[in-house]
Amino acid sequence: ILLAGVRVVQLLPQELVLHEKSDGMSIMMAVMELSRGHGESAMKSERVGRAWARKKAEACTVGTPLGRSCPAWCVPVVIGGRVTGYEVDERKADTVRMIFRWAADGQGVHAITRRLNRELVRPIAGVDHWSHSYVGRILSGVAVLGLHQPCLHKGGKRTPDGQPVKVYPQVIDQKLYDAVRGIITKN
Repeated sequence: ILLAGVRVVQLLPQELVLHEKSDGMSIMMAVMELSRGHGESAMKSERVGRAWARKKAEACTVGTPLGRSCPAWCVPVVIGGRVTGYEVDERKADTVRMIFRWAADGQGVHAITRRLNRELVRPIAGVDHWSHSYVGRILSGVAVLGLHQPCLHKGGKRTPDGQPVKVYPQVIDQKLYDAVRGIITKN
């Protein structure tokens, strides 16, 4: 890289500018610092991975909340700085129920999205309009049944890791969910 004329700048632990005429010792020190940083990053990744594995295991066995992140129609209940559960935001849950009713009546994702935007139904996810992908995610996800699907990141993609776990309040009954999933699968 240096021989190609690219300057490399290191800011910490001390500022250092490397170029094609830099001495070997400066380059070696920079490489050692990069190696140290990589080692620390790998260790942090390992620790965070173990912590998430422990959280997932607790969620699977006793339904322990996974943190502040939750479906848009839920609100985390925080006591003493810790999430102890989730409550339903009824306005948002009613919107989700309406989406499922429309889907059960035979309306597709695109028609539902257009209708939500045309009728100025307030989005539930902190954006200014409804998108096809979000409506599709609501209709295909298991969170409406109160379930969380643990996932792993492999090759930049989320892949399911075990069975869904009951963590959230259920806002759609199983019969309606199954009917909509049947329609979507058939189409």
